[in-house]
Amino acid sequence: MSLFQTELIQQEERNYERLELAPEHRPMMEGIAKILGQFLEISHIALKGFIWRSLKQLQVDHNVTIEEIASMTPQERGKYAIEAFDSLRGFLYKILRNTEDKTVIDEAVNKGIEFYKQNFMNR
Repeated sequence: MSLFQTELIQQEERNYERLELAPEHRPMMEGIAKILGQFLEISHIALKGFIWRSLKQLQVDHNVTIEEIASMTPQERGKYAIEAFDSLRGFLYKILRNTEDKTVIDEAVNKGIEFYKQNFMNR
């Protein structure tokens, strides 16, 4: 049995498939989704949808664009990335079938943060 509510996963897949993603965002989205997918029983497309949703939430909360964040210092980008990953964690918690499975999400998100720091934070 899946950790997540199937209908919510399918909804996020549909939402993501309608997005027009800028080419410069694809490597980060793909990489993070691939890392998270190693730990979570969720489709790659849905994962990218939840990652994108967390980035959009960050933009709204801080009135900042992804491009503005990309031009910041590594420390500033890291601060925003942690916030986006925390938002992602919250989105994934909400679609769990059983709240006792939060540790699986925590492990996956922590690995995603490590991946981001190693591959994108200091570029």
